[in-house]
Amino acid sequence: MSKPRKTPYKEKDIILMKTNSKKHIPSKKKRFIESIEPFLERLENGLEYLEPYVKRLFVMIKNNILYIIWFLFYYSYTVRLVDLVVHEGRNIIAFIIYGISIFIAFTFGDTIISLLEGARPLETKREKEYLLPILEEVYEDSKAEFPALPKIRLHIIDSLTVNGIAIGNHTVAVTQGAVETLDREELKGIIAHEIGHIYYGDTKATLINTVGNGIVTVFVVIIKLTIRLLEFISRLCDESTIAQMIFRLIRFIFEILGFCFLWFGLLIQSFNSRKNELRADKFAFLTGHGEQLTEALYIIQRMSLGQQMNLVSKVTASHPRTSKRIGKLEALVDGEEAEI
Repeated sequence: MSKPRKTPYKEKDIILMKTNSKKHIPSKKKRFIESIEPFLERLENGLEYLEPYVKRLFVMIKNNILYIIWFLFYYSYTVRLVDLVVHEGRNIIAFIIYGISIFIAFTFGDTIISLLEGARPLETKREKEYLLPILEEVYEDSKAEFPALPKIRLHIIDSLTVNGIAIGNHTVAVTQGAVETLDREELKGIIAHEIGHIYYGDTKATLINTVGNGIVTVFVVIIKLTIRLLEFISRLCDESTIAQMIFRLIRFIFEILGFCFLWFGLLIQSFNSRKNELRADKFAFLTGHGEQLTEALYIIQRMSLGQQMNLVSKVTASHPRTSKRIGKLEALVDGEEAEI
């Protein structure tokens, strides 16, 4: 009879080892959590990356609500125009056209608008040595007050007019005339004002509406050409004068409706643009460049003396009166709460 095999462990030790080994076996819930931890970490990093873009989107919508409403109206109008050509899938077609156009505008908007405005990067040594430190100082002051501000680059326009513009998503430009006429401090005020347009998303809203205008214009031109073609065919076929009169009436009604539609849109966009200008002035004040901008506006006001604007020009003007802008800035500098 063989003797039982001896083990180096006592029975109590074996039971304890089995218990501890069970504790180290992860449960299904724990294994699931561990498996999705990398995904959750990547998701968190992605949300952190998107956070500034989402904030800028909400800032743009909040400060340009009239532009957004008018854009949606343009979109619905485009759907109706598409319906005249294609009855099935008109919503999908309009959505795809707008989606592609907006993607192009947001991706290449800076380049496209820079080409249209004649804006170019700083190229000479003197331009870089003089203007880049000014931009850096204004940008740092603006970033301190508005942390969500994107990176800004500076371009120059070879024009003798004294002006500055905001372009697309990341670019501000000043004219050669502004560089030659204004001193450093006054240029800071102009650049701060233009950076304000970038921060509040005014340029994005302008790009969206420019896209909307362009698409609607294309469809309107197509419909006008179609009506004229039908009218021309009716003449060649020696159809009755009644048919020709109907085509002329349709063309007249369509042109009247188109004129009213575009005119109303111009009024809305002009009103919103004037509000944006005053808000960008306040941005310059909040970043510490209100007095500099005021002095620059006084110079611009003196240079524009003698220029008369008719009623239509006043109603559709993209900028408020220079004197009005100066008055509101002076009220802010003096500690008064100016209504913007």
